[in-house]
Amino acid sequence: MRLFSPMQTPGAFRKIAASTWRRANDPQLFGGADIDFTAASAFIERYNERFGVKITPTHLVGRAAGLVLARYPKANAKIGMWRIWQRNSADVYFHIATEDGEDLFGTKVRAADGISLAELERTLHAAEQGIRDMTDKGFVRSRRIMLALPLFVLRPFIALTSFAANELGIDLSSSGFARDAFGGAMVTSVGMFGLETGYAALTPVARCSMCFAIMQLRRRPWVVGDRVEPRPVLRICATFDHRILDGHLAGLVAREVEDLLSHPEKLLTETERPEFLQAAPAVVPSSDRPAVDGTRLPSPRL
Repeated sequence: MRLFSPMQTPGAFRKIAASTWRRANDPQLFGGADIDFTAASAFIERYNERFGVKITPTHLVGRAAGLVLARYPKANAKIGMWRIWQRNSADVYFHIATEDGEDLFGTKVRAADGISLAELERTLHAAEQGIRDMTDKGFVRSRRIMLALPLFVLRPFIALTSFAANELGIDLSSSGFARDAFGGAMVTSVGMFGLETGYAALTPVARCSMCFAIMQLRRRPWVVGDRVEPRPVLRICATFDHRILDGHLAGLVAREVEDLLSHPEKLLTETERPEFLQAAPAVVPSSDRPAVDGTRLPSPRL
């Protein structure tokens, strides 16, 4: 008995599709979640007031990504030279747009699991200024090369530099292309575009195993106990490399990120935790605030 038989009436669409696309070889895995940002919003306000910085949801997500990479090292890996390599540092890459919004570049924060939110804010602010003021030499150098080369030359050039940096481990920092320039995770904020939902593609040259796209923080209806009330909700859309993360590991990462953002005090470093907790009482999400009779109470409103 034959396993297959020719389809007699495939239709025009199927014939066009079969002629247009090659066989599936895209390893991207997509998933998203809405997170009650009530506690995180209050946390951001208190943190900024206490430490004199201006952290945003992007900083919280980036810090959470660093902690997740450190907690699940198998997710912090890349494929190169026909082997799977595990990174020894939880590095996170943050996208930064140029002043005119025409270009998108970014910066890698090394060991994002070990720095405070305040340090992260200052690091990203300095990187943003360097990119938008055109004072970052590495950024200016690589951008000049990209703009100068025509597409038919740029394609093999990028392939060659990617092979040298990612496969052979050659440091091309002097040319604006450092080894493992993107780390294990990417964070990009697209809330300013007003998108409800959007997934970022994993750039082949980056070798990141995950990317978190942050949507606009909005007030949405949220179920609290047996009623519905408006709450600030942050939607995060994640893209995973299915070659590195299977469904089980991707689920662990997603739940860990959601837990960290729902309980933002877990994002504090050990050195700043006592100072922050002494300065103000914690705001606990409603799902974790049982009443005396066992029912759930809402968190304080913003």
